[in-house]
Amino acid sequence: MTNPTNAVATIDHARSFLLSPDVQKTLKDGMQKHMTPDRMCRLVLTAVQKSPKLVECFATPQGKRSVGLCMLTAAQIGLELDGRNAHLVPFKNKGGYMEAVFIPDFKGLINLAYNHPRVKDINVEVVYTNDVFVYRKGLNPVIEHTPTIDGEPGELRAVYAIATIDGTGKTFVVMSAREVDAVRRSSRGADQPDSPWNKWEASMWRKTACKQLCKIIPQSPELQRALAVEDEFEETGRTASSVTIDVKAEPEMKFSKQIATQAPPEQKVEEPGSASQSATDVDASTGNDATTAEKPNPKDSPQPAPAEPALATQLENFFRSEANAGFEDVKKTVLRLQPQLSPEWNVKSFAELTDQQLKNLWGGRRGTVREVRNDLKAK
Repeated sequence: MTNPTNAVATIDHARSFLLSPDVQKTLKDGMQKHMTPDRMCRLVLTAVQKSPKLVECFATPQGKRSVGLCMLTAAQIGLELDGRNAHLVPFKNKGGYMEAVFIPDFKGLINLAYNHPRVKDINVEVVYTNDVFVYRKGLNPVIEHTPTIDGEPGELRAVYAIATIDGTGKTFVVMSAREVDAVRRSSRGADQPDSPWNKWEASMWRKTACKQLCKIIPQSPELQRALAVEDEFEETGRTASSVTIDVKAEPEMKFSKQIATQAPPEQKVEEPGSASQSATDVDASTGNDATTAEKPNPKDSPQPAPAEPALATQLENFFRSEANAGFEDVKKTVLRLQPQLSPEWNVKSFAELTDQQLKNLWGGRRGTVREVRNDLKAK
């Protein structure tokens, strides 16, 4: 059972990190004009107080980093982590550490879609078995939906999303239960008891249709970024705000005491909101003197995260593992599928690509990479 004192102390640790001047300044420099760092931090703190798993994210520097980068991603896109427009979702990585992932809600995607001047209206609805629902394709496509008012609506049957586009008219997407279930089966953690698919099923159906609609309507830059972040998490299990740790996680209180006793306060200058500074507060709240705590065993100390492989190495490993393809195969396929991306590919390996060519090809592990991989695997 979790020690209540330990949980309260870790929340204080989170508060110290979120409200530190460094975090506030970083958010202010990168966030949309309609947002404020103080509100963003307090929304996250509210979410942390409601979720023990989010509390665990502040037990390690890597976990805190993931929370901070999630906040920065949300700030740059323009979505608040309020549980309505976007969510801060905790998950356990390969090393056993808890990290946070930024996940936009369908309501947030709709708000971002409105940033494009041609998008005038979006409506997303679920259809139950007892509803009257007519759907036709062809030259004159039609959707007619009469929801059940009295009695039980029945089970979820379909979902649709309609957008009104200036100069084009209405466009819509309809998905059957079979199509939605295919998306659910491919989603990470969908079978877990606390998965959104099990807790808010109708909302996840709406989000599935909304995402499909957002891919065919004019997209604002913020919407493009939000879709890319989520696609990357679904495809790879990681986002730009996650970091994979391959070492065993330390218990929260043990970790706090270790970093508190690495050096006496007078010998080490701490950054505002740093792990050691917060750990001193933790020990004070429990009546323990951090400066006189037992010296930790170096073998028990958390290990640093492995360095991220170079982008060229990631690309080469990706194509060799996914399509058994070398550089020349990838080069020929890229020039055929997306010639505008790399018109001057005259190099001999991934390592010799320019930084811009690497970024264009990688594209957040989606886009061109996906097209090339699928084409190579189909041969």
